[in-house]
Amino acid sequence: MLAYTWLDNLVVISTFALALIILTFPILFWDNKAMYKLILPFTLSFLFALLLFFLPNGPLASAAFLLMNTLPFLFFALFLIVNPDIKINIIVLVFIAALSIWLLFSPEYYPLLASATNYLLTITSVIIVIAFIKYSRTPDYSLLLQLALFMSLFIQLSLFVHSQVMITVAVFLVYSLLVLYFRKNTYDYLTIRIAEAEQINAQWDRTVQQEVNKRIYEIKSEKYQLEESSRIDSLTGALNKAAITNLMCELIRDGSINNFTILLFDVDNFKNINDTEGHLAGDRILQQVSKIVQLSIRPHDSLGRYGGD
Repeated sequence: MLAYTWLDNLVVISTFALALIILTFPILFWDNKAMYKLILPFTLSFLFALLLFFLPNGPLASAAFLLMNTLPFLFFALFLIVNPDIKINIIVLVFIAALSIWLLFSPEYYPLLASATNYLLTITSVIIVIAFIKYSRTPDYSLLLQLALFMSLFIQLSLFVHSQVMITVAVFLVYSLLVLYFRKNTYDYLTIRIAEAEQINAQWDRTVQQEVNKRIYEIKSEKYQLEESSRIDSLTGALNKAAITNLMCELIRDGSINNFTILLFDVDNFKNINDTEGHLAGDRILQQVSKIVQLSIRPHDSLGRYGGD
């Protein structure tokens, strides 16, 4: 069993407490309860890492430790596959897992790989600083998180020989960034989609309401035209026989009207005009007579065509 100082134990306990605060406490206030699932792989990995503290220090244990710390990223990759809108490259996650498996079956190459990693870590640190300065001014932090994964990989490989406790801290920090970014990115994406859907629905509501109002107006217009056509003589524009009859019946039934006048007249020798000049000429005469009478009567008087002329 490995011997650890009180400082190592303090780091482990502090890391676990910080994990509960950063991961568990905010999720309680998130609307998306599915985010609880992201805590499970991290918690399992953390517990496996604690168990590995009791294994003999060697390449095989270090490779197993790396594989256990890779599990949260593999679970997280499933969320990325299901949600393609989250812009994080899962190739990094696959690379970490493949490297862990390779170290499990080829522990003799571990010292060489760990030595080369020290140089890669220096180069990567410079790249991370440049990328942070460049991309921290933009709202898209996906590249920063991918670089953080690479940084985590190199830190693990370079520190396995020295301190597995510090590796646990590094894995926790990277995984916390992933979870928080996943929540923020998903929330922003869903917020935009919901706003777009509400805007489309509002536009559809306005369009449908306009079409409904237009159709109602057309129906009322058609109804009015039908009612008018059933009351109005199409040739002269005066009331037809049925409308005149109904009007007289209403006047007779109306008790407030004591008397009213009905004036009947016709066009003299109108039949001779139809016979000699034709019905078209007779129709024009009826139209002219109707116009003259309409101009001669009062606004509350009614004109109707009761017979042929």
